[in-house]
Amino acid sequence: MTDKQKVRDLESITNSYNDQHLMVITDLNSNQLSKQKISDFIKDIISDEQENSVVTASDGKIFCLDTSNADNISSGTLDEARLPKSGVTEGEYQYPVDLKVNDKGQIISVAAGQPGGNNADASLSNLNQEGEKHFLNKFQITDCILDAPNGTVEFEGSTITIKQGLKVLIPDGFNADGSLKNIEYTLEEDLSRTYTTTVKNGFLFLNLHDGILYQTWQTGNYYLIGNNKTNISNFTGVFRNLDTNLTDYYDKGVAQQGRYVCIADNVNSNNGVASSITPYRPAELIKRSDKVEIASWSFPDSRKAVNLTLLASGQSYTQPVDGYYAISKTAGIQNAYVSMYSGGIGYACPSPNAAGSCVLSIKTLKNASCVINYNATGDVNYFRFIPAKGAVNE
Repeated sequence: MTDKQKVRDLESITNSYNDQHLMVITDLNSNQLSKQKISDFIKDIISDEQENSVVTASDGKIFCLDTSNADNISSGTLDEARLPKSGVTEGEYQYPVDLKVNDKGQIISVAAGQPGGNNADASLSNLNQEGEKHFLNKFQITDCILDAPNGTVEFEGSTITIKQGLKVLIPDGFNADGSLKNIEYTLEEDLSRTYTTTVKNGFLFLNLHDGILYQTWQTGNYYLIGNNKTNISNFTGVFRNLDTNLTDYYDKGVAQQGRYVCIADNVNSNNGVASSITPYRPAELIKRSDKVEIASWSFPDSRKAVNLTLLASGQSYTQPVDGYYAISKTAGIQNAYVSMYSGGIGYACPSPNAAGSCVLSIKTLKNASCVINYNATGDVNYFRFIPAKGAVNE
């Protein structure tokens, strides 16, 4: 402790221009003041302890490790440079990202994540069953040809050839959610087989076993059954079971290995020579992008309009496709009319003026008759049939 001095004997603190003199409290109990070097005072309070102490930094500045009494920042801006390091490596992280956050809401670690859990990879190959049911088999398709770019089947003499590129859906039971399960298979090259028997009639099947064609193909009878609905113990042929979504080949009641799909019928041969085969057509699947075109299928396609000859009143007309009959006929007399009737619906167009015209049209279905009645005596301006845009003549 320094010598006691009266406050009035000490120099004013405002007169200190360096650290040689400064008033400091050296004895709190006596409330005494001392004139001493500030540098000596700093040395007295600096500690080597790492907790609750004042220490010097590498740049010579002093700071206090005890932050328990720090005030919360309620206003103003804290310089970003003064924030402590979080330990997170700076950079951009692409989805998916794994984050760890503490109870203060601070991100304490960040790393590139792996697909899985709640994340699906780009190809959706890691979807679980719960996810798959939102995408797979929503149209419940099975037991069909998906594509036949080179045709389905050809025959010449005793040889039948199934064409390369044929893509089929082979029934394979049900998924856990009850949707249809399939094996999608594409024939990589032409597959030929020559008859070894004199007579062979029935249907034509592909048989897939363990991912390969177990038997090249099979012909025979084809039966559609449900569980316990048909006794097959003595039968030989292919049985399509709707209750199991399986198509199995039975030889005298014994199921053979494989998964079958029917690709043609009306297979006939005489004396070992194929005489006829009717291949099945690929399924025509409608995509969401087709909706605009589909919406217009019922509208008339005027580019395909066919001019007709108007017969006597009361006669009927029939066309092989869906479409519209349209007529315009000059009245010729007062209170003339023309009427059309088809499928339980009728329309009429009167004309009170002899110089006027009776104009009307009616929509008709494929092969449905349309009856036209009239008393108008004037010229026929037009009478035609206009097919619908989506009309199919089969």
